[in-house]
Parts: sequence; structure tokens; C-alpha cells
Amino acid sequence: MTKRAKAPSASPFRNWRAVGLPAFAAALAPWQDKITQASLISEWFKPNVTIIASVVSPLCCFVIWSVGRSWGSSGARRLALAGLLVFLVTTAGCLTLMNTLDTVWFPGPDTMILVRVAWAVTYLTSCAAFGIAMVGGLLVLNGPDAAGSGP
Repeated sequence: MTKRAKAPSASPFRNWRAVGLPAFAAALAPWQDKITQASLISEWFKPNVTIIASVVSPLCCFVIWSVGRSWGSSGARRLALAGLLVFLVTTAGCLTLMNTLDTVWFPGPDTMILVRVAWAVTYLTSCAAFGIAMVGGLLVLNGPDAAGSGP
């Protein structure tokens, strides 16, 4: 009697760690400098907003990692997709403001104050959403026991 071959797994991410991560890193490698050096916020805000973002992003990651361990994979998947969607929308908003404000759009002084506050909030939201999307994605890829059995 011959051995029956195993049925392939239904999960499209079954070999993600072995094949997908290196392929993803190799695909992004030529643009690594451009991606990491992209400016999403005006120099007018720096370093204050960048410092706040450096605190908000890891804090969001920590909270989502702590709370997300108890969610199922469907909850982590929804969280990762929502975080990715918010990240893409807010990043597009920051890039739009970066490229249009004071070049093709010249708001008045009162409007400029509101735009600058909204821009800073959008930037912080983008940083937080990126962390949430990354941690949510890791929870989905690693399964429900991704965070281990510790507290």
C-alpha cells in the first residue's frame, strides 16, 4: 500500500515565515532608503511631534499586544486590517498636506492653525495605526499563542 499525500493546508499563509518574509524584504530592499526617509510632516513640527510619536507608537503596540492575546484570530485579523486602513488613509492625508500646503493651497491664518493641528493629529494617528497594524498582523500570523503564556 502506498502512502497517501497530505492535503495542502487551506491557509494561504502556511509558509509565510519561510518564504513570504524574505520575499517581502527583498521586494522592499531597493526602496528602503526612500521609505524610511519619507517626510510625512513639515519641519515646523519637529522635533516635538516626532518625540510624541516615538512614545505613542510603542505604547499602542504594547497595549494591543497585551490585549490582543485574548482575542481570536478573527479579532486580530479585523484589528490588523483596520489598523492598515487607518494607516494608509492617514499617511495619504499627511502626504497630501505635505505636498499641497503653501504650494498650491494657501489657507488664511485662522484656517492654518486648524490645518496644522489636524496635520499633527493625523501624523500621530498614522504612527499609532502602523504599530497597531503590525502587532495585529503578527498576532494573526503567529496564532493565538503568539504572546506566550506569560502575563
